[in-house]
Amino acid sequence: MSEEGGRILLVGDRAVGKRQLLAAIGASSANETALAAAHTLLRFDTKYYTADARVELRHIHQCADLQLGDGTYEAVLLVFDVSRQPSFEAVRAWFEGAGGSDADLPIRLAVGTGLHRLPRDADGQPAKPLWLAEAEEWCADQLVEFVETDEEVAGGGAAEAAGGAQGLAAAAGDSSEGASGAARVREALEAHMWPGMQMKAAPRHGAAAIAAAAAAEADEAEAAAAAAVLQRQQQQGQAAAQANDTSAVEDAFLAAANGAPANGQAAEAADEDFSFSRYLQAPEAALATAAAGGAGSGTAAAGAGPEAVAGGEEGEVEQLERLFAQVAGHRERLAALPDEQRREQAAALVVQLMAAMGFDDEEEGDEP
Repeated sequence: MSEEGGRILLVGDRAVGKRQLLAAIGASSANETALAAAHTLLRFDTKYYTADARVELRHIHQCADLQLGDGTYEAVLLVFDVSRQPSFEAVRAWFEGAGGSDADLPIRLAVGTGLHRLPRDADGQPAKPLWLAEAEEWCADQLVEFVETDEEVAGGGAAEAAGGAQGLAAAAGDSSEGASGAARVREALEAHMWPGMQMKAAPRHGAAAIAAAAAAEADEAEAAAAAAVLQRQQQQGQAAAQANDTSAVEDAFLAAANGAPANGQAAEAADEDFSFSRYLQAPEAALATAAAGGAGSGTAAAGAGPEAVAGGEEGEVEQLERLFAQVAGHRERLAALPDEQRREQAAALVVQLMAAMGFDDEEEGDEP
């Protein structure tokens, strides 16, 4: 066999539809120059490979000295008209004389055209002559596959050129029993491993394809679940931060009113200065310090005497009650504000609490 590339010999008598067959199996019918030439390139582009083969189109009388035993060709297509016995006898005699019976030919096809010209029986089926049945037997003996085409491709003149290729191309479909006509010819050629063929990447199919698809779906589901968990954690963290910021103010006020240090801090922490910048840096610690300071002031007031304490406590309690009412009314509003505005509003309430509990006076006294 030739290692230069695949070569196909398409041979037959006159007016048997050789060029129409060539167009139907893949040569471009638009390229009339290529179809009219003795050599035409036929390209195979299947699911598994691509390859090019050169088709030599010859009249039977041009092959008198051609031998098939030298391995020149990968495939031989014998074309004849099923309505004309001499067209078959010509290709049979040449094939046997060229050593085709003993030649190493991977693909051997006998293509019978003009099936529509045979008479029909009572069932409307072609009534095949006796010689055609004998031709099929000869093909079987020579290991040649016989393929019939059921469309008009062997007409002469303008009718052959205009409608022959379209008619045979219409037959290039799959029947209920498998490919037939030109489609079967093409299928047989594609089943061969052509010299110089380029293999494509192996496609995944069957269990491998199912496993790959399942793995891809699992990866997507895992990524989506991880994203959902992360989003939920972020939302929970934001909600917890908002709840801590708003509730810390009210808790500190209540702790100061009850005279108990907030968050269990020691009473001596009440002497630490409270400032707006400290609140912004650590709101809970600043509020706890303020609450502890309020408790210390209440203890000192208790030692000043019953009348003074009673008069001071009355106004102090009244002011604290107003502040607690403001805290209760503003809690939901503070939770809906952005972080920066929420901290500013909370700080303002703390300043009011400090003023009510006398922290302003202490801070002013501590200043140099």
